[in-house]
This record gives sequence, C-alpha cells and structure tokens, in this order.
Amino acid sequence: MTLSRQLANKASPKSRGGSSEYGAICYNLPMTTPPDTTPWAPLGSRPMKIVFIAGPYIGDGKIETIEANIRDAEAYAIALANAGIGFFCPHLHTHHFGTKAQADETFYHALDFHFLNAADAVLFTPRWHTSSGAKRERAWALAKGLPLFYPESPQEIEELVAWATRAEYRHKLNEPGE
Repeated sequence: MTLSRQLANKASPKSRGGSSEYGAICYNLPMTTPPDTTPWAPLGSRPMKIVFIAGPYIGDGKIETIEANIRDAEAYAIALANAGIGFFCPHLHTHHFGTKAQADETFYHALDFHFLNAADAVLFTPRWHTSSGAKRERAWALAKGLPLFYPESPQEIEELVAWATRAEYRHKLNEPGE
C-alpha cells in the first residue's frame, strides 16, 4: 500500500469526528477539521490561496542564466512564504532537472500547466515577457479569468497580499504598468 493510500485510510470519515491521525502523522499537530478542508497554520481560518510564479527559466540556455532565473523566481517564492501566501514555483520544483532527468521540455510544460490549473492567481516576474512559456501561461490565465500580478520586485507584493488575505478584495485584471 502506498503512503498516500495509508494516509487517506487514516483520514477516513471515522477519524473526522475530532482529531485526525492524518494531522498527527504528517505534521505532529492536533486537527479539529478534516484534512481536505484544513487551511494549515499559520493561516488561521482563511482558505489558502495558491499563486503560480511565472517567469523565464531557460533564457539563453547558459547554466548561469538558468541559475539567475531560478534565484529570481525563488526571491518571489520567499516573499510569498514570508507573507503566509501559498505558492507553486516551477523553477524550484524542477531545479536544474534538464541536467538531472531524461524528460523532454514538453513534459515540464505539461507539468507546469497541471499546477497552473490548480492556482488561484499568477505572479509574473519582471522579465516574464522574454519567456515563451510565461507568455503561454499568461494567455491561459487570462482566458480562465485568474488574477494576474506583476510586481517589480519581491518587496512589492502588497497588492497580491491584499488579494490573498481579504475576501472582499476584488482584483481586476490589468496589464503591467497600468
């Protein structure tokens, strides 16, 4: 039996009446709500928003450029984590996999879109427009009506934090620089 199946069995409806063994196994924390609705601390009672970070990865293909692009995206991921905002950063998820794994680039594009499909919003790093992948992700996100954010630096994510932390905030889709 796989670990995920074992955890699913532990979180069966029988164990949802009070604390769940799932929380104890995964996080060593008591839980009072079922795992599928738990907003995981430190978020308190608000649901976690997930922000997909889009930006260039390969660039000119030089290892130095790839590393710089990874570090740039990582800075945004750190800023979101520090603000208590959930994120998915493909740059960090497949860090240098081009040299570690045998999968071709189309596999990574499909993987990114799988996670993008689950995202609530997209953050574009400043040089997103130099990336064909980020352009595709933007077109898809626009078609789905996702909120798009274009902070100039990791320190300028206030609008995104406001969107993620206030239910009454209604983000309008806008172009960068407007």
